[in-house]
Amino acid sequence: MVDGQRMYLKRGKVRFLSQAWLVPPQWDELMGEGSYAEAKAAEICCVAKDIAARELGSATRWREVQFWVDKCCIPQGDRELTGWCVNLLEEYIVFCDGLVVLATWTYFTRLWCVYEWACFLLVHDPMNIEICADPFVRGSTLPLFLDAIGNFKLSSCQCYREEDRKILHNKVKKYYKSTELFEKFLKFTAIALFARCTARRRSAKAVSALAPWRQLAERQRFPRLADRISEMMSLLPEWREGAVISATGGGTSDVQTAVLHQVEAWFEEKMVPLILQMRKEAATEQGLNIIQDLQETARQITVCDFERSVLNACIHEEAV
Repeated sequence: MVDGQRMYLKRGKVRFLSQAWLVPPQWDELMGEGSYAEAKAAEICCVAKDIAARELGSATRWREVQFWVDKCCIPQGDRELTGWCVNLLEEYIVFCDGLVVLATWTYFTRLWCVYEWACFLLVHDPMNIEICADPFVRGSTLPLFLDAIGNFKLSSCQCYREEDRKILHNKVKKYYKSTELFEKFLKFTAIALFARCTARRRSAKAVSALAPWRQLAERQRFPRLADRISEMMSLLPEWREGAVISATGGGTSDVQTAVLHQVEAWFEEKMVPLILQMRKEAATEQGLNIIQDLQETARQITVCDFERSVLNACIHEEAV
């Protein structure tokens, strides 16, 4: 049985990689030297090492971390087949274990990206979203992020394949009670998850770094969200001070890891319930039922795969 479990676990978890493929406007002017592709590749490598350290026991096993990438998993040369795959987007998302978002200031202007974001949050625990925005958020780009989220409109989103627009708009109508509620849900979750990302990555300066996100929550009339961000801002210095005192190795990585654990525990307790309540208000009952059916199918397939791997292992042992 143990060998069978090991065979099953070797498959590992798969993260859905969500990103804007096109180089953001003013990239060179705002970001300086270094290509967009190189920046994304470096960030994927970093998040893979974080995941490997957390789930596989060592950052050196980062190559075992798997990602679902649309250009690799959806045939790009066959328009009919591509359209068919777009219709199966929910199935891809259900079968992935987490979402990794390479979030530039153009992310929330891309129709595919915003639907992947909102669809994943309809299906999965918000704790399973990993935002990789730290390399892209700077003093020069922060206003662009805040503007993209604060002024988000589904009708303004851009789409590389214009024929995908109708499909994705129909999906929004299917799973959300209205376009306005879809937009509200996206803004709310974007602010909450960017605040989490900021607190995790910039704990030493997180109080000042979080202020723009609290202000955006206030402007969008999300008072409970703004209060939660304020609460986290007041707690971060205390968490960091405690981490510095208790750090055994004395290194900054020990301090950052300790703060990260505090942020994650707090976010799960305080922020996730707000997100789930917002999801309940925004999503249609029909849409949630469809998602539940897909989740049950995914669970059954996972159980079958596990049982099959155990059976194969037992057959192998008997043959030996």
